[in-house]
Amino acid sequence: MRCIIVGSDDRYAYNSMLSIEQCGHEIAAFWSGEKDAPPRRNMGLARQKHKNQRPLLRALADRNVPYRTISKPYVETMNAALDAVGDVDAILSCGSMLIFPRAFIDRLDGKLVNFHPALLPHYKGPAPLHALIANEEADTYGGMTLHAVSPGIDEGPIIGQRHLPLSKYGSIDGWYDAMDAAIKSLIENELPRYLNGTLKAEPQEPNSGSYYRHADVQMSVMPGQSVAQIEQQLRVSRVKERFPKAHFPFRGKTRRFVVRGPVVQLGPPTGAPLEVTLNSFTFDATDARVRLKHLTKPAQILEDIGRHLGLLKG
Repeated sequence: MRCIIVGSDDRYAYNSMLSIEQCGHEIAAFWSGEKDAPPRRNMGLARQKHKNQRPLLRALADRNVPYRTISKPYVETMNAALDAVGDVDAILSCGSMLIFPRAFIDRLDGKLVNFHPALLPHYKGPAPLHALIANEEADTYGGMTLHAVSPGIDEGPIIGQRHLPLSKYGSIDGWYDAMDAAIKSLIENELPRYLNGTLKAEPQEPNSGSYYRHADVQMSVMPGQSVAQIEQQLRVSRVKERFPKAHFPFRGKTRRFVVRGPVVQLGPPTGAPLEVTLNSFTFDATDARVRLKHLTKPAQILEDIGRHLGLLKG
């Protein structure tokens, strides 16, 4: 199978690329909605620079896979990008936020498919993992769905699914690993049968399930939460973010903290105001006095410099 991957520069797209490769398929190009495409791979200095960048970009450079930024107007840009690649058997969307226009979907005639990290029709939209954890339904609807792309977001016919209850895997990282394995299994099994016509995709019931935007899911620690709620917010935020955020009124304005580490309970609530030190902040939850470590701006800058220089993993 010769295919195009559509995704972002993240773990989801990177592991999907590895799964496609391990299944013996050819990756003809990588498309992204990110604003800045990496430099051309045939330039020595550009290649050297990319040795210090993220795993996906390094992998694409090492394999000489063309990287294409998809920008507006989408129909014209996607058609031009597809014409440049030539014949493909499928276009696989893996964690992409791009919205495919109907005209382009029609051109692909069913060969445009998407991997969605939930059991559709439940938890459609851009924030399924956050919402699954926030609603405590990650055991019920956690999973991976492969579906044909339609004009409605995550509403296309279902090609195959894998049920992946969060509690079975013990941690968010373990859950992610299970999703990676599910993508590979779907590529090995259902996808080829769907493309050759021996497996028919099942249409979703119209207006069924649920849909979640990031704005629909609370992902910040703030006043008025219990210890359990704070811990849940941290879990939800860490699904997609390297560090969760907290927002508290402090000296007449709302201050944002970048949270690092677990909740430390110090005892019952004291009624004392928010206390801020160089590395932590202490406040009353509804049921305990708690302390959270925070990452200061200088420390963030040092981490970013280290990551850019390849001194830190990520």
